[in-house]
Amino acid sequence: MLKMSSRSTYALKALIYLVRHASNRTESLHTVAEAQNIPLPYLEQIFSKLKKSGLVEAIRGPHGGFKLARAADQISLAQIIMAMEGDFEPVLCSYPENRTADCHEVGDCTSRTLCNELDGALLHVLSSKTLGLMCQEAENIHHQERRTA
Repeated sequence: MLKMSSRSTYALKALIYLVRHASNRTESLHTVAEAQNIPLPYLEQIFSKLKKSGLVEAIRGPHGGFKLARAADQISLAQIIMAMEGDFEPVLCSYPENRTADCHEVGDCTSRTLCNELDGALLHVLSSKTLGLMCQEAENIHHQERRTA
């Protein structure tokens, strides 16, 4: 099971907030941090990485803040997670440098075959799912919860 870091989780929460509450305008990090219950200094570090990766833009001035650098449908979850964590690390022994000294089934290792499949499947899912799609799903969940309450 993939375990996302708090950095990636907070980045997703903050970006979803931007899309849902400030889609065509900038938003201050203070407002985002308060609304999403994210420590402001941590959110500043996160947005610094998002800006370096070209996913958000910083606007200076009295009405400044941050906004998405492109449409939410053009930002994949893979791009967000890679901005936070760096390139995806391969699962277990799918690359030779990850094999341990006691790995004796180099030629026909069934575990390595499975690891290669998992690597490809994970990257495919995260690359095909966009921030825009995540926002739509969050909105659908919100509407379902309101109907059942």
